[in-house]
Amino acid sequence: MSKKKQKQLIGMLIALLAVILLLLGITAGNIISDYLDAAEEEAARIYVETVDSPTTLTFSSPSTEALTFLETDDETWTYDGDSDFDLDDSTVTTIVSALEELEATYSFTAAEELSSYGLEEPDYTLTVSDSDGSSATLYIGTTSADGDYYAMLEGDSETIYTIDSTLATAMDVTLYDMANLPSWPDLDEENVSTFSVTGATETTVTVTSATVEVESDDGDASSGVEPEVTTEYYWMLDGEDITEDAFCEELTDDLDGVSFTALAAFKPDSDALTEYGLDDPVEVYVSYESDDGEKVTVTLSVGAYSEDDDAYYCILNSDTTCVYLCDSGDVDSFILCAAQGYAQAQADAEAAEEAEEE
Repeated sequence: MSKKKQKQLIGMLIALLAVILLLLGITAGNIISDYLDAAEEEAARIYVETVDSPTTLTFSSPSTEALTFLETDDETWTYDGDSDFDLDDSTVTTIVSALEELEATYSFTAAEELSSYGLEEPDYTLTVSDSDGSSATLYIGTTSADGDYYAMLEGDSETIYTIDSTLATAMDVTLYDMANLPSWPDLDEENVSTFSVTGATETTVTVTSATVEVESDDGDASSGVEPEVTTEYYWMLDGEDITEDAFCEELTDDLDGVSFTALAAFKPDSDALTEYGLDDPVEVYVSYESDDGEKVTVTLSVGAYSEDDDAYYCILNSDTTCVYLCDSGDVDSFILCAAQGYAQAQADAEAAEEAEEE
């Protein structure tokens, strides 16, 4: 290589190295600048410090008196008032998560009486404790002009914080709002063997099936095309096929659509059960085959109607520990069938259909 070319190559390398160093300098500068900006932003944040990893949590709100919850060994939460209560602990975990880095919008020294912030008799009180015995109590009062809530920690009545609505919203529930609700099985002609509705009258419907060959559109049996084989199901009442009846469709739709909308009572006494109409309920018995092939029976007891909720009081499988609400639209046909019998209910359904067609 000639000396001239060597000099040119060295010059190019030096220029490239200079560009790389320049870029590194700019990149390093940007990284440092970004780090300083992030550090400054973090330093400006205001956190409300409670305790880390709480194992006990108690809250009260306008919706409920004080409720206490305990963390179990498997990191779920139970209701301290009764371990039998089937708790959906998502509300508690939402509160715990919000406390992990509870950031305030502002903090300031109280310039007025605590009553001005709703903190003399606060609407919300939240106490958390950890396994070491450390605890903290947060009071939440009224909302500020920008919609945040005033809050303060017990033991520091001079420092007022404003926080968003996450905690107040989570705490504004009753114990019954936090209950796990049962599920009703998926029921249709393919897995139901029989069901009955009893009350003033009794109706029992069974399911039968038949294998049917359906010829292909490509030709008849003589064409050599194999016919399609399918199974057809029939709802039977006293030996009569009622599958196409309008009221049968209502019954079977409701049979597959029962939903529990709320817990109405937990461990009610006999007087309460009478008040809910569950001392003499309409009973729905269903025998069906579960997904794993087992024969199962499920029972729904339907009591009185709650006008405020547009729902009926119900218990599942004769377990009076919990009284639930079922949407009226899911059980109306059972009530009607039990009251006047299938034949009259079907006659009324036919008359309604004819009236609609006119």
